[in-house]
Amino acid sequence: MNGGGTYPPGRPLGAGRERAGHRIERCRRGRRRRRRDPLGSRPYRGGSDGAGDLGGSEGGRLGDREAAVDPLHERRGVLPGYAAPEQFDDGFGGTDQATDVYQLGAVFYELFTGEPAFAGRTARAMNAVLTEDPTPPTELTPGLPEEVDDVVLRALAKERADRYEDVLYLRDRLAELYDSS
Repeated sequence: MNGGGTYPPGRPLGAGRERAGHRIERCRRGRRRRRRDPLGSRPYRGGSDGAGDLGGSEGGRLGDREAAVDPLHERRGVLPGYAAPEQFDDGFGGTDQATDVYQLGAVFYELFTGEPAFAGRTARAMNAVLTEDPTPPTELTPGLPEEVDDVVLRALAKERADRYEDVLYLRDRLAELYDSS
């Protein structure tokens, strides 16, 4: 995306702000339709409760054996690199608004860096989501404001309590960064 060049001021921040706004509106309207993955390239099925939309299986969890070993499972709708830890492991709790915050954080990470925070085949990406910390975006994108690290890495926190409480707070923080750039 950035081709190793410098960060174009405001452009990804504005796109991130817009994407968060669309997500908030969809949640408020309670839309239930077949959706696409966060980058708009593949269809996917969301969890039955509306949370965990970016890669939820029927029950909103992805930790079953089939998902971990079946490389074709990804093409059937599971996007493990965008799924929150709670979608893989009950020890992180259930899916809720914090799951949406995490998933938007994964989208923003790719928007700012040009690559996903956690890549690889299904099992590799699942393991990374559960055990690894993403590289700060500023280390991958020269010229990116350091405040972006704080926003994106907070959204991608493993523990739900460490994330923004709601996508509205994430959107507002992105808007502040956008307005100050």
